Amino acid sequence: MLTSVKDSILQLKTSNKLDIIDYILTTSVTGIYTVYGFAELIAWLSDAKIIVADSGKWFKWCLYLWLGALATGIVRTIRQILRKPFEKSKNEQITLFGFICDFISGANSLPPGMLWSGQLTPRQSATFSFIASAIGFWKLY
Repeated sequence: MLTSVKDSILQLKTSNKLDIIDYILTTSVTGIYTVYGFAELIAWLSDAKIIVADSGKWFKWCLYLWLGALATGIVRTIRQILRKPFEKSKNEQITLFGFICDFISGANSLPPGMLWSGQLTPRQSATFSFIASAIGFWKLY
């Protein structure tokens, strides 16, 4: 994590500062996913009874962090799409669609009363997750 912070500071010092908002969004996504990794580790270790902690609480924090990273990624991708001609932003549009599908599915898992939690059927939620995963695999090749 310290290496990630150090690299981010170095990049900030040496990067073109024309778009500081894009830099902040990018480093925010990286930072959120870094914290997510630690939270997920604690959640899994506590779920396996290797450490004493409330795994449900930690998995809930993982969900919040993941949705925060997705929301930040959605904002960043929209900004990228708006800066390019529409025809030249096809990859970003596909990425945005994947982020949105993941966010819809993830928000359905939030505690009751938050956004649209529990409003999707399991089939609908799985469909959104599948679409997001398929887009992720498609982008690899």
